Amino acid sequence: MQEFTPSWQEKIKAFQEWRESSTSRRVEIAERSNSEDGRGIVKVDDFLPLVKIPEFLAGVFDNRACISVNGSGNNRLKITSTNTSLIEALMIVYGGDLDFGMTKGDVIERTGRGPYVIKEDSFIWILGVKGYRQLASDPNLNLNSHLKLLQL
Repeated sequence: MQEFTPSWQEKIKAFQEWRESSTSRRVEIAERSNSEDGRGIVKVDDFLPLVKIPEFLAGVFDNRACISVNGSGNNRLKITSTNTSLIEALMIVYGGDLDFGMTKGDVIERTGRGPYVIKEDSFIWILGVKGYRQLASDPNLNLNSHLKLLQL
């Protein structure tokens, strides 16, 4: 079975070809990339080209991002993930700061659902006001409208 499982290099190549892919090919790419738990296998260098692809970055925003407004009314972007390679690649390409999220073993009390035990350490990439503005206005990424949707 292992010989039929795509390698991370194959997945990265597929994401890089995402723009030219048909809808059916995109579904196949998504299904294959979800078929294997590869956390810790993908290196920072593997993520560097991916975080520059607008569609990939938009997907990360959809799944992991939140926008907060500071006391001056300025936006900050935060992305939380257990994937340290992804967080590090975002910092290398776009700047920002690193913070620690939840720690493995922490317990979260959830109203009406009982406690939840955190399974992995998480990290937070924080892009401050200046970096947020640069990212939002980058014509190559064209993410301004996408970032506005996150604020709703």
